[in-house]
Parts: sequence; C-alpha cells; structure tokens
Amino acid sequence: MVLDNLGDTKFFEGVKLYLQGHQFQCTESDDFCTAWEEVTGESIAASMRVSTKEHGFLVLRVAESRDASSKIYNSAHDVETVDMNTRELVLPPSGSLFKVDADHGSFFRTSYSHKLLTRLLEEASKGSLSLRDCIGLSCDLNALIAAGVNKIS
Repeated sequence: MVLDNLGDTKFFEGVKLYLQGHQFQCTESDDFCTAWEEVTGESIAASMRVSTKEHGFLVLRVAESRDASSKIYNSAHDVETVDMNTRELVLPPSGSLFKVDADHGSFFRTSYSHKLLTRLLEEASKGSLSLRDCIGLSCDLNALIAAGVNKIS
C-alpha cells in the first residue's frame, strides 16, 4: 500500500535510506516513516499511524441510496480519484458498477452492501476486474467476516 502511494522510485529510495541509517539496529515503524518523509517531503507518519499504532483496521462502508436531495459528484472517467475529507461521500446514481479503492492500494477495508458485492462478484467472474481488485475483494471480505463486521450469509 505504501508502495502504491509513493511510487517505486520514492519507496525504494526511502527503504535504502532507512537501511543505511539503521544497519543492525533496533528500530520502530516510525523510523521507516521518517526515511520516506525525508525522500518525499510528505507527511507519511500521520497516515500510517492507524495502520501501525491502532488495533484493528478502518472500514469504509459502501451502499446505494436513492435520496434525490443528495449532492452529486460527476465523473467523466472510468477511474476517478476522490479525496474523501468528510465522513460521507455521495456519488451520482449512474446505474453502472463502481469499485472503491481501485487495485486495492489503500489503508482500509471496504464493506459493500450485499447488493453491490453481488454485482462486483458477478463482474469479477466475467474478468471485468483486475487481479488485484479480485484479491482485494477476497481479502477485505475475509477480514470483515473474521472481525464480525460482515455476515457469512
């Protein structure tokens, strides 16, 4: 996930810096974050805190709603990146299928409603989703069932 967010070059530059600076020493996850921050100039530790310091994982719940008064987000592309800085994001009812966390590169688990999950699994069986998306769906579903967030039936 960090690799996806930083890109190959910056990720491995950070790993190299970390290894050079901490040869044969005891370290903490913050030391890795510090190396990546030096290479990228971005704040990495803040976004990693939930993954490295907190128990459990973040869950993003995805469901359909037919509320006509909702704000609409227009997308002209097949894949769209959206910064989610609120607790709720409303997308337009396009009738077409959508998948959150394309190629499964984020720090959260995605819990789809039964209806949306069924549609995603149908598309996956047709080969419409990438291998990473299929593996991500399986991993998310397994973790959410084990944690008692989703039900088996």
